[in-house]
Amino acid sequence: SLKIIESKENMLFYDYYKKENGYKKLFSALDIILNHYASNQKIYVEAKKEYKTLIEQREGLYNNFKKVNANTFARKLISLRYDKVFLPQINELEKTNYLKQHFFDDVDFSDVSLINSDALHKKIIAYMDLYAMPTYTQHELEDSFIKASDVIIPRTKSNKEMYEYVLNFLVNGLESFKLESVLNHIATTYTVETSCSNEARKTALQKALDSRKISMTGVKAPEIIMKDVNEKEIKLSQINADNTL
Repeated sequence: SLKIIESKENMLFYDYYKKENGYKKLFSALDIILNHYASNQKIYVEAKKEYKTLIEQREGLYNNFKKVNANTFARKLISLRYDKVFLPQINELEKTNYLKQHFFDDVDFSDVSLINSDALHKKIIAYMDLYAMPTYTQHELEDSFIKASDVIIPRTKSNKEMYEYVLNFLVNGLESFKLESVLNHIATTYTVETSCSNEARKTALQKALDSRKISMTGVKAPEIIMKDVNEKEIKLSQINADNTL
């Protein structure tokens, strides 16, 4: 059996998150003050100032970790999990707009070592969530998810394996929520490359996209040839009827 004696990567990862969790506790404590006191009170002003100092310290910790541990897998995971903390005066719309533009700044989609990592999955899901508003109708939600997909998928095209992996991850997720117009958009906009290291995934993904193209409203149905009860061969294209079962 395998016995892990020591892991430098784990030590780096958990040492960083011990400090990260310390910052989160401090931010939570300051949030209580900022939500409880009026903005003209001294305790509020001091808490806001401390909040800014902590943000700068936390960003410094992250940037230094990236520099010192640039080639480690721990750094890659931390970059995927890193979430920006905003100053209290920044409203939700401003936060969302910023994140939509900068969410993947530190993610290298050409790095196939990220494939199958839980951190990558959560990063993609979290980005899609930025485009989901509670007030949206189903149609508005699907239109918004199309925009999100058109940000994520092109970023992965520098590596065929990553491209097909992310495409497959999105298609499977969207299918589970029956987001038909988003799936149809992906099927008609993106294709599976002809060469792929994972042929089984490529074939399954291509079949899923092709079948969706065929079944889309307004698309001409493929030719179907079969025999009737009298063993006479008939073609779907030869049937002249408003509806065919």
